[in-house]
Amino acid sequence: MTPVALRDGTAIEVRWTPVLLRCRPMRAYYMLASVWTAALLLAAAPAGAVSVTVVATTDLHGRVGRTTALAGYLKVLRAKTTVLLVDAGDMFQGTLESNPNEGESVVTAYNALGYDAVAIGNHEFDFGPAGPQSVPRTPTDDARGALKARAAQAHFPFLAANLIDVKTGAPVDWPNTQPSALIEKKAGKARLKIGVIGVSSFETPKTTMASNFVGLKMSPLADTITREAEALRARGASLVVVAAHAGGKCGRVDVPTDLSSCDTGEEVFELARALPPGAVDLIAAGHSHQQVAHLVNDIPVVQAWANGQGFSRVDFEVAVGKKGGRARLIKLHPPRNLCAADAEPCALENYEGHPVHADAALQRTIEPWLTTAAAMKAKKIGVTARGAVTRSYDDESLLGNLFADVILESSSGADVALMNGGGIRADLPAGELTYGHVFEAMPFDNRLAVIRTRGSDLRKWLQNKLSSKKGGFLSIAGVQVEVACNGSKAGVTMTRPDGRAITDDEPVAIATTDFLASGGESFRLPDATTSLDEGELVRDRLVASFQRRKVLKAPDPSVYDRARPRFAAIDGQNPRCGKREQAVR
Repeated sequence: MTPVALRDGTAIEVRWTPVLLRCRPMRAYYMLASVWTAALLLAAAPAGAVSVTVVATTDLHGRVGRTTALAGYLKVLRAKTTVLLVDAGDMFQGTLESNPNEGESVVTAYNALGYDAVAIGNHEFDFGPAGPQSVPRTPTDDARGALKARAAQAHFPFLAANLIDVKTGAPVDWPNTQPSALIEKKAGKARLKIGVIGVSSFETPKTTMASNFVGLKMSPLADTITREAEALRARGASLVVVAAHAGGKCGRVDVPTDLSSCDTGEEVFELARALPPGAVDLIAAGHSHQQVAHLVNDIPVVQAWANGQGFSRVDFEVAVGKKGGRARLIKLHPPRNLCAADAEPCALENYEGHPVHADAALQRTIEPWLTTAAAMKAKKIGVTARGAVTRSYDDESLLGNLFADVILESSSGADVALMNGGGIRADLPAGELTYGHVFEAMPFDNRLAVIRTRGSDLRKWLQNKLSSKKGGFLSIAGVQVEVACNGSKAGVTMTRPDGRAITDDEPVAIATTDFLASGGESFRLPDATTSLDEGELVRDRLVASFQRRKVLKAPDPSVYDRARPRFAAIDGQNPRCGKREQAVR
């Protein structure tokens, strides 16, 4: 008998049995190695173990219609194993099926799907107070009213371990909201305790509606998770899962141990490396809308895109019959597409050897929201796009400049207009446009704001933005910006259309969205005064402006001229100096 110590500390013994092999020496070596490996795997399986499958989704962004397909996959899995179902946040914001009802349709579907827990993401704050207004207007307005209503509606807990109330210094105490949950699952004759911890990106205050985040702060992810995991283990959790609205990005997902296609500097990879060995068994990530299915610091990290495209799956084996049994990873699956092709309606395939069928009962439940949204989407606005009007998150674009132009023309007396890249979510397609097309391009219910400041403050903020590696491109109207890069640091000169430079001491009126005006993307200008426009949404102003134009041209040099961009580096390279430095690394 040969003693073997597994990495998780389990001590096993492998019995070596002489085997007579009549073959070449090298082939005999591989056959002996295979015998040993098979014996080790069999011995490593604890007696009385049960299987558990974790299914994780993220960043649904209101695509509630996709939940009926997910229900079909869950039915197949639940027929053969115990399933834990979690979501990593950003559930509501982004569609006409969800926005008008402030996520009620999504929580209704998630209740029917049997979610066990969800994390709160940055866009869960976007709806603000319950009702039509998206930010508080009076001292009695609850900036988190809509979010609390959705949590109260849910049959599962909302988790927010690192979302801290500034007054108490403790995690937020809202209806059905807690740092973590200990969930009991029946697996055969056994009952398992599974811990789930919910956290959100440390950058959440910069990527949400800042006025709806007042009075809150974020605690560091790794320290928070470590404390919660220790407490859950002490309460008997055999499996600890983190639902993290913090993401990563990998080009390939076929080999879990190969991180060569991953951006390992992304937040979720840094988080996994910072956790103590054995603290957690799985991180279900989100926020970045990318794919991940990798082992990082021996922790499975998974993420399945966004917008209801698919789900992640990780299989475990858990020892039962003794206190403190631990989970053992069996298989880390690549993300699974819900549909056979990227088209509607969703075409379903077989899964695990069984046919997958969309859930008819769930379809009937959400049908009223789908029908109402379909009518709104199909409404023609009397505008034709001659070519696709495209956006870019990282660079200047035709659609970004067009949005900035509309904001400027909609704000009387403004000198400059700014539009953040993260607020533009889709291209406008070629052809006759509908309200649905414009909504998909700008799904956020933002209103206009005008900020009055000095030229020096705007210049300094633009320099900081262009020196940063993070965030999307900022579209601008009303000025031409010349950028000089000194390494990753940007120097900026701003020039009006008549050729006059904006000096540091002259007043400047900036038109933008209430997202930026309230501090989104760290847009904070000292000694500035801000006025909010209580009128039409920016999206509806876009529609009205497009209708006056009747035709949108693409390309359109009067809006975006590649030869003379609105942000121009004096050396002709990328005007985002921070991104330029990142590319060198």
